[in-house]
Amino acid sequence: MAHETREEEIQPSSSPQSPAQIEVQNPIRNVPYDLPNIPLPRHGALDVIQMTNALIVVQSMETIEILTGFETQNRYVVKDMFMRPILYAFERSNGFRRNFSGNRRDFTMEFADIYGAVIMKGRRSLICCSDEFKFQYPVGQTIGTITMEGCDHSFYVHPSVGPRFMAQTPCCSCGDSHFPVVLSGGGKVGEIVRLYPGYFKGMISDADTFMVHFNSALPVYHKLLMMATVFLMDFVYFEDNDRRRRR
Repeated sequence: MAHETREEEIQPSSSPQSPAQIEVQNPIRNVPYDLPNIPLPRHGALDVIQMTNALIVVQSMETIEILTGFETQNRYVVKDMFMRPILYAFERSNGFRRNFSGNRRDFTMEFADIYGAVIMKGRRSLICCSDEFKFQYPVGQTIGTITMEGCDHSFYVHPSVGPRFMAQTPCCSCGDSHFPVVLSGGGKVGEIVRLYPGYFKGMISDADTFMVHFNSALPVYHKLLMMATVFLMDFVYFEDNDRRRRR
């Protein structure tokens, strides 16, 4: 039954997507130093991510949320630099927690390929004042954990192999929000940008669009963890339940 539901949600376009490439404003020209790689099982989506220097994460606007204010499970599409869908992400969470805990809820995020097969998972857990998102590829194998620690507003990414890196939170969130991604030893390896949705869209929905860019030579598992950081970031800073309840 769950598989049938997922197939209904995923509706890849039958017509070819436009080959126009997105423009990366501040491309990452090089990797500061060699990073260890982790051999991962081959998959078509992984091959695309390995070759690209940018990903777009687009959250779907939910009509029921807009009309009623009832919090539904979030859905996202991950696209490559040519705006072609490569992954679909689905929140799996408890309805009570969604509507009464808001953005402080725990959840599982399932990542399906364009054929509907779940190939990756992320799990958010809230422990006292800390926030944790464990990311698995393939399902069952954790390749890294993203955390927020105490009153520190930055996101720390702990790969299973290699140095820790951090997505630094900007002081101001007006307009586009830029989160530089730097290694613990110094050196920028990427950037996550939350694109400003505009006043009208921001008033009726909390659906967001993120750009993740990095050097194409970065190990693919680092790219996956940078992508995974977007989902924790979206819940922590941009999942605005209170606004809808006030309407």
